[in-house]
Amino acid sequence: MAGSIEEQLSRAQLYANHRGISITGQLGFGHDGAVFASSQRSAIKVHEARRTYERELAVYLRLFERGVEQVAGHFVPQLVAWDDTLLIIEISIVPRPFVLDFASADLDNPPNFPPHIIEERAAYWAELFGDHWETVAAIVSAFERHGIYLHDPHPGNIAFE
Repeated sequence: MAGSIEEQLSRAQLYANHRGISITGQLGFGHDGAVFASSQRSAIKVHEARRTYERELAVYLRLFERGVEQVAGHFVPQLVAWDDTLLIIEISIVPRPFVLDFASADLDNPPNFPPHIIEERAAYWAELFGDHWETVAAIVSAFERHGIYLHDPHPGNIAFE
């Protein structure tokens, strides 16, 4: 169901009309799709691919089932609603500090990387996050305790005060 930003906005508007809300702006656009703000102060994420939609929805459902609102002092968006046909997930908008975007996370399947790859990734993330690396490592570990394995922590997904 990949498409242009116009096609994604069209799906977001269909979804919003069905929910009796409106789209008030665009919050972001990336590899996995586009994110729009709604009149209900929620974010509507329109996925380009079913696979990333299903991965992210599974993470949000796990977080919802376990009542997770914060991880290591960072807010996590709360699941509001979803649409399997339009590949849309609606979540709450959270303030900083936050953790967002679980489209590339795995549920219950830790990565099976060789030790040198794990070390290279940790070194890369440590350099990327600098003084915040210890907090990021704590966030990653906290998610793992919920069976959620983050593969792409970056400053766009993990924000600080």
